[in-house]
Amino acid sequence: MNTILNMKTLMQRVGDDKEIANEILEMFIDTIPELIDNLKAAISQGNSDLLIKTSHEIKGISGNISAEKLAETAAQLESYGKKNDFDNCKEILPIFDKEFEELRVEIKQLLEGI
Repeated sequence: MNTILNMKTLMQRVGDDKEIANEILEMFIDTIPELIDNLKAAISQGNSDLLIKTSHEIKGISGNISAEKLAETAAQLESYGKKNDFDNCKEILPIFDKEFEELRVEIKQLLEGI
């Protein structure tokens, strides 16, 4: 099982329609950069409301595409936000960034047919 992007689960969600899966992945790649910017701003500004809202959105859309690791890390950020625990958020942000970059590369390769 791929821990970055679970294509088997994603394909089950879309009825094995590769075209729909590709569209969903493209929408994810188009949408997530702004959310990540908001997430980082929330952490640097100590804005727990924005942190909770944004990490929840990232958790949801990551889960929708079966990006399980990123969804789990976003859930951790959401939990820390509810506790106003910005120190732990800052600690796991590099992990989140690494997971997102791995996911972005994998999606790009999938969409390019590599």
